[in-house]
Amino acid sequence: MGIQTIGQVTPQELLVFTATIHAGLDQALNDNAGDIHYPNICFVKNAVETYNGGDGTVQWAQRIPDELIFNFSPPTGQMEELEGNNKTFHPLVRGAIRVKVKQYHLGYKISKKDFLNDVYGTLAAVPRKLARGARKLGDILVARLLRNGKVTKDYTKTNFFATGKPLSPSGARSGNFNNLFTGAGAALTSINLGRIIAEMMSLTNEDGLSLNVMPDTLIVPPTLYPEAVIAVKMITNVFSDGNQAPGQVAGTAAHGANWVAMEGMIKRVVKMNELLIGGAAIDRRTWYVAETMNPDRGGAWGILYAETPNVDFMQSMALNDYSVAFLNEFAWGVERWAGVAPGLPHLIARCEQP
Repeated sequence: MGIQTIGQVTPQELLVFTATIHAGLDQALNDNAGDIHYPNICFVKNAVETYNGGDGTVQWAQRIPDELIFNFSPPTGQMEELEGNNKTFHPLVRGAIRVKVKQYHLGYKISKKDFLNDVYGTLAAVPRKLARGARKLGDILVARLLRNGKVTKDYTKTNFFATGKPLSPSGARSGNFNNLFTGAGAALTSINLGRIIAEMMSLTNEDGLSLNVMPDTLIVPPTLYPEAVIAVKMITNVFSDGNQAPGQVAGTAAHGANWVAMEGMIKRVVKMNELLIGGAAIDRRTWYVAETMNPDRGGAWGILYAETPNVDFMQSMALNDYSVAFLNEFAWGVERWAGVAPGLPHLIARCEQP
């Protein structure tokens, strides 16, 4: 009788399986998944900073800071009549928002016996499961921010979604605005959508100039997706036979074209299943309107997100690893650093359907 190496698993077989895991994970991380939404609705920044080592030996080094700073500038400006040589230069940086960066992990393990008896192909799904978890982290964090936006402070020192928010947090200009809508006026209909868009488009900055907000995206839970599609695509609010269109409030619809649909304001409807993770009843009927496609906005978006560009992969597969040799388990995991924070509240609104 000779010495047997962990059941029937040989070092060569483990090397082959490890290579398979690596290749599968790399492919899955680069697949074009249609339900990864956060890159389209957030301003995304690299969470890895390059800095001067400063010790005389390391010229430049990289680090993941505890928080990243997002500077934002005045979204608009206008030319003024020049009198003499009195030229006015506006500050390019109007404020800064800090995003805390935290570490996240996902791992799977399997006993040696189940590893050997994997007749149902469970192991083949490991790369996809790990990649899926790493890629969906952004959607999960963004959805959590949206769900908790009524109790999360933004740079104005008020709740991210609220009524009576200051137009000028510095006090340079009086006035308030709302980015939280409730009651009958917040039902997801084409009329209400048009009204809320119009209100967002009318917002001004601290200098009294138009912010030029152009809402272009609806973010909804799956429970409101049908209504969202109807509200965006509806051309007329009343059918030719006089019946109300689905979702319209009696007596409020009028004949004629729906300008929201006609002008093509809303170009994207994002269905985020993660909005329902909390299980609260209100999340099933809450929707969001945002500007996410304005190329002139720079880093001034409604939601700010930071992440490490790469995913760290780890495994316990070697025959002399502690977990393998003494706990009889194989394990794999991925890690990523990420963070999310409210951006400019003028660019996103929360609507709670009654």
